[in-house]
Amino acid sequence: MGKSPTVYRKSTLPNGIRLVTEELPHSQAVSLGVWLEVGSRDEAVTENGLSHFLEHMAFKGTDRRTAYDIAREIDQLGGLGNAFTTRENTCFDIKVLEGQLAQAVDLLIDLTIHPLCQPVDVERERTVILEEIAAQDDNPEELVQVHFAREFWQGCALGRSILGEAEGIARFSREDLLAYRRANYRPDNIVVAGAGLLDHQQLLDLLGPALAVFENGAPPREREAVTTHPGDYLFNRELEQAHLCLGTRALAAGDERRFVASLMHIILGGNMSSRLFQVIREE
Repeated sequence: MGKSPTVYRKSTLPNGIRLVTEELPHSQAVSLGVWLEVGSRDEAVTENGLSHFLEHMAFKGTDRRTAYDIAREIDQLGGLGNAFTTRENTCFDIKVLEGQLAQAVDLLIDLTIHPLCQPVDVERERTVILEEIAAQDDNPEELVQVHFAREFWQGCALGRSILGEAEGIARFSREDLLAYRRANYRPDNIVVAGAGLLDHQQLLDLLGPALAVFENGAPPREREAVTTHPGDYLFNRELEQAHLCLGTRALAAGDERRFVASLMHIILGGNMSSRLFQVIREE
């Protein structure tokens, strides 16, 4: 017998929030993610690092839950919860067994939509992020990626560090965080994605009441045009190793040829058996 076809469904709430699901009948778990089309690319120079800062603040408490409550509830569900920020997205995600879907939805939406950003928590997370920046600066393998982005997209928001700069993180206030959130966290920027043993309509019924009230009347920001600056950029540090990052413009994310490009990437330099790794490092 052949495999059952994968079932994808999509619904849009009246306020513009989209729900996309993939039903996997043979799974016993459900993975949920709240994806916001907000990342470091959407920051002004004086806002660099605020997208990532806000991601941290989501786990520090809401009107209904303290930071300890959030951590304990995820553990009590036997689930996995996390978040991350990229140049173009912020994501909050959780994975639980199918029978705990309702509680997981309530928790995920609460920490995503209703963080308090209390001043004392802002100060604590400021220290954590400054430590992240220092650790990145001490890791040449990560730092070369930061330098590459900064030079390749110089003068453009895409080139700025996702973590932000230490000087900016040190001065951001709670009001800065909330103002950036008001400007960028919008219903039309949100996609809720679910995959696993779930029913699309059931998930829509769970999400609807919690998310339908989320509104933002502020006008949307437009992303600035991308500019690229190819060239050779050298950064000297007193190390015994040299780290090289080579990149160029490539295919769009939705281009059908992206799979061919991914295969070429793997052959040339994507793993330990790649030509680049074997020739440069081993031979």
